[in-house]
Amino acid sequence: MSCFSGDATVGAVCGEASDCGPGQQCRHELCGRCGNGSHESGELCYASPIAIDGAADVRSFHVADLDGNGRDELYVLDGAGALRRFAAPGRTLEAQDVALPEPATGIALGDADGDGRGDIVAFAGATITVLVAAEDGSFVAAAKLDAGHVLAEATVVPTREAEGTLLFVDDQGSLFAMDLVDGAVAARVDVGTKVHVGPAVYFDDDEFVDVAFVDERQNRMGVVAGPRWDRLVRIDVGRGPTAVLGYDRDGDGRHDFLTLDRFGHTVTLVASSGEGDLRLLDSLAFATAPLAATAFDADFDGTPDVFVGTDTTLEFWRGEIGRNPEGVTFAAGAIEAMAIAKFGAAPVFEILTLADGGLSRRAVDP
Repeated sequence: MSCFSGDATVGAVCGEASDCGPGQQCRHELCGRCGNGSHESGELCYASPIAIDGAADVRSFHVADLDGNGRDELYVLDGAGALRRFAAPGRTLEAQDVALPEPATGIALGDADGDGRGDIVAFAGATITVLVAAEDGSFVAAAKLDAGHVLAEATVVPTREAEGTLLFVDDQGSLFAMDLVDGAVAARVDVGTKVHVGPAVYFDDDEFVDVAFVDERQNRMGVVAGPRWDRLVRIDVGRGPTAVLGYDRDGDGRHDFLTLDRFGHTVTLVASSGEGDLRLLDSLAFATAPLAATAFDADFDGTPDVFVGTDTTLEFWRGEIGRNPEGVTFAAGAIEAMAIAKFGAAPVFEILTLADGGLSRRAVDP
């Protein structure tokens, strides 16, 4: 059903049907808080995605506010190993090439040199290039390091004792830690045998940053404690977890987690506490393998909702305050990767999705 005709925006919360933007679509299954009108009370309105110009043949993408202006930027690595930065000084995203010394197979974002500005760590094979942020917003290649291992995934972790630590997974699935400042030899972190590295988090209420991970072979999710990476806590999740994401499920300021369990066709929700333990909260089931996920408050009820992409659908799962805990199809089609971004000064979020090598955006308007 449709509220109106014309162009659409996503996620509007309406008091009456006339409040829906032009062309907005509403589904009762996705109900949020619409109120009165031709559609049912509590519907969540949404629209078709809009392609991001200049973001084609995408290998991977990352969202971060590296320049600290309160607005996210989008960093897109294409199939040829070139990197582009997208930012929104106005209503549209403007693209700018980021010069790399050589083509990259992956990047990680974060403060690599401890100066308070966000940097880029690009890698290809065993070679790591650190691009530090200059005051004018550009990036300058500052160091070239040899990891001694072929990098597959990486996360930049700020630590008190060694500003700028890179935790990376090699092509054999082992986790390593490497100081980006002095380029010391990477040290193996003994957490599992087929590991995927996740986000840097504050997990156990101390002053040090920790890192989440999953072990695909042992069906586990865990957190390894910084800065020495010698303490860890683990918990069993679904079969074949290939990624872990962090989000604040209950607003207590601590990270909780989602694991993408590819072989089990599930997403496992894991809760954390300030005492440094993990507990299973729930498990969401899918017809096919989950390939991407994100969580944010899409229906504006104060509780994060979960979006999961598979090779056939994008599904919406309401947070526990909501009335519809089962998954509902939000959009049809394959979703390879997904993220949330806030490109403007207002608290308006967008869902970014990757499908068939192209990036699209769906604005969510309060």
